[in-house]
Amino acid sequence: LTKLPNGRYELDGDDAFAMVQEATLKPWGSGRPEVHREYFDIQLPLSGEETIGVGAFDPKTPGAFDEEKDIGFYDDAPIEPLHLRPGEFAILHPSTCAHAPCCSEDAPGMTLRKIVIKIRK
Repeated sequence: LTKLPNGRYELDGDDAFAMVQEATLKPWGSGRPEVHREYFDIQLPLSGEETIGVGAFDPKTPGAFDEEKDIGFYDDAPIEPLHLRPGEFAILHPSTCAHAPCCSEDAPGMTLRKIVIKIRK
């Protein structure tokens, strides 16, 4: 997996796909919590250590949501740190789990290489 080029890989059309990506880690607390309605996220760091902010989310919370991209940002969603290292993963439930990916408590500015698998609920 660590040798796959960045990009989208279809597993089952739009029902299940993987995205290999690189991101510069943001300082903890600066990431915007996001939610999805249609897809579970499975987050797997391949290199580097990531701190994802995760927290419960009430899907009735008012706010802007982009149906086409299946993403909404909710700055007031309460989140707690979840540390992930290569070999570990997190499954994030659509609608009820807010998450702020690509953050770091120890190494902001570092490059993270990861896979995000999206599975339609």
